[in-house]
Amino acid sequence: MLEPPGGVDEAHAVVHFVGGGFVGASPQVSYRLFLEALAAEGFVVVATPFALGFDYVSLSDSCHRRFSRALAASQRPALRALPHFGLGHSLGTVLHLLAGVRQPTGPERVGNVFLSFNCKPATEAIPSFGPASPALQAAWPLLETLRQQNPLAGDLGRLEGELRAAAPAQVRDLLPVVDQLEPLLADVAAGRREFQPAPAEVRRLVRSRYGVARNLLVRFRSDSIDETSELSQLLQGRGSAVGPVLDLSVRTLPGDHVRPLRQEVPELPAELRGAAAQGSEALDAGIGLLSTLGGPGAKPLTDIAGAVKGGLDEALEGEGGGSAAADAAELAAELAGWMRAGVRAHKSLSR
Repeated sequence: MLEPPGGVDEAHAVVHFVGGGFVGASPQVSYRLFLEALAAEGFVVVATPFALGFDYVSLSDSCHRRFSRALAASQRPALRALPHFGLGHSLGTVLHLLAGVRQPTGPERVGNVFLSFNCKPATEAIPSFGPASPALQAAWPLLETLRQQNPLAGDLGRLEGELRAAAPAQVRDLLPVVDQLEPLLADVAAGRREFQPAPAEVRRLVRSRYGVARNLLVRFRSDSIDETSELSQLLQGRGSAVGPVLDLSVRTLPGDHVRPLRQEVPELPAELRGAAAQGSEALDAGIGLLSTLGGPGAKPLTDIAGAVKGGLDEALEGEGGGSAAADAAELAAELAGWMRAGVRAHKSLSR
């Protein structure tokens, strides 16, 4: 939870933030500049982390419950009296949409903000997912047997726990991102082939049951996987449950899909930069080994590892100069203006 400089008593509203796949597990790190800029605009920001999985309904319900519990745990009447906005990025938009389908929004929910909506099937969301599934499914029992029968497993587990406890705080904050991989691979090995509900069912549910009237849809100009125009059509089209009362704004802003994630590289602590450099070297070696030994079934793993390595290298080689902070502040100001107008309209209707 982040509070504005003037505290809760001077806040405009509470913003419930849900991030994208993988990076949403540690929003306090991956979205830090953007969320801090939003708090500086006068909003209480509550970010609920989540571990990526195939069951979108469970993820959405969990994020909604954690947000509600965070507010309920507060003893400050001023915080409980504030109106609410939902704010999602990428997969976070899908989870907020499902919350708008499944959960009673209540009079405190003023509206939702959707950044870079996309809801793709697993075969498109994960490179080469389809061809790899049978290979991983066949290999997983052997890998599990080796792991369980390893006589050093207990010692290795204790060593891992000690290393995690001794790691710098910035490194520990990133561990949830890595910890998602094993459960996801286990799901694939168990035969999971698609997110639930499937993308077509998500769209049907949004059309027939989504109930939040005021919405801001934002697409970034250089975002190659954005599907905001489709979401706009769903909310406005024939049969839309929210259509009769819909208050919709759609904006196109500069940037790409990862704009809300940008960070100032020079602000990384020395130990975190060292860990990133070691991680990049390890990934480089791992990619080579997977390519040599894994065959075609290892391609999705090499694709993912290659993407992570590219991000680490970019962070290590990037230049700062305050550009990321300024960009985050500009994006936050754009969203804050729309939300403040929503709060004024909400108060006017409540009188």
